[in-house]
Amino acid sequence: MGHHLFNDCPNRVLLQKMINMETITSYIKSRPDTSRAEKGFERAELLSILDGVGAFTVFVPTDAAFDALPRELHEGIEEDEDVCDDIFMYHVIQGSYTLEDFKGYIAPGQDEVRVPTAQGEDVVIRSFNDTLSVNGMSITEPDIDCSNGTVHIVEGVLRPPSLLPRSAEAGTPRFEVMSSEKGVRFRLRLSSGEVVAVSKGYVSRSECLNDIETIRHELLKAEVIEVDENEEG
Repeated sequence: MGHHLFNDCPNRVLLQKMINMETITSYIKSRPDTSRAEKGFERAELLSILDGVGAFTVFVPTDAAFDALPRELHEGIEEDEDVCDDIFMYHVIQGSYTLEDFKGYIAPGQDEVRVPTAQGEDVVIRSFNDTLSVNGMSITEPDIDCSNGTVHIVEGVLRPPSLLPRSAEAGTPRFEVMSSEKGVRFRLRLSSGEVVAVSKGYVSRSECLNDIETIRHELLKAEVIEVDENEEG
């Protein structure tokens, strides 16, 4: 009888799809390249939630994304429970959204939309050449259907604004990130307004941002030495 009712259901294809699909938690656990994300979601007590009933959108970084984090942030995630909670809750959105859904929320004449996360702060979904990114990070594997929502694999770990270094204001030294069809670069502008350095080109924004974080850290330890201008290295 139950089987008969199921066949008569107008949404039986959708119901069968939901039955056959795994939860977001099961999907994350099934991938060999998201073990770091799995561990983080577990520490933030999100795995059980993402294994239950509901509709969620989850941005999942790969293990390589965690490997690329600056040492200080990596240690913060590992050692500080509040930082870990903030980072991983920032990757979760209430409701299930595909990239087409996000595109539909971008107002005419605009190129981005802000979406609140479970952590409380917004992620920025931006459209460039009809390709979407989240907080400047490429979405490498979008629209993965799960029984309780949608997963998007992203190239970098998303950082809440409250955990980022204080934004540079006018009159303070700052790194300025520039994106174009040719790639991503940054330039270092002093408080005087003078640009003293321009970076190489990067394929991805996350690679550029990670190098900026490394430079910010390493400059504190930099020495001044005399070298021959013809000397290499």
